[in-house]
Amino acid sequence: MIVVADTNVVLRIIGKDDNAQQTQAALKVAGEAERFVIPVMVFCEFCWVLRKEKSRREIAAALRCLLDLENIVFDEDAVHAGLRMLDAGGDFADGVIQHTGSQLADAPSVFASFDQQAVRLLAAQGFATLVPTAHTPSANGGGA
Repeated sequence: MIVVADTNVVLRIIGKDDNAQQTQAALKVAGEAERFVIPVMVFCEFCWVLRKEKSRREIAAALRCLLDLENIVFDEDAVHAGLRMLDAGGDFADGVIQHTGSQLADAPSVFASFDQQAVRLLAAQGFATLVPTAHTPSANGGGA
């Protein structure tokens, strides 16, 4: 059986629930699946839920534990882009947004956000970025 996991299942796999029965059920379905598919959106939601009580380092460690599952299927490039942002001190979703947006653009692109930390961290990784203004926008950073 191929299983596409929702965020609540993935959270229980790492023990994010007081209900031991649901945690065991989540571990069982993940372990017995031929392929355990985790969509990128689930990784984003996972990080969003955990950020209220865990550090970025702890969230990255939990993600890396999930990635060690033998039968896991996920968008490796997008998830690793998110992990790079977490490791740099930013938000997982911003790394995913930059990566998937660039893929969709299928051409050189600029990451635009009012989140100046995201812009700064992505520019430091060599991506073209900008903070929108009422004046003519200009890109900061490296190649896109």
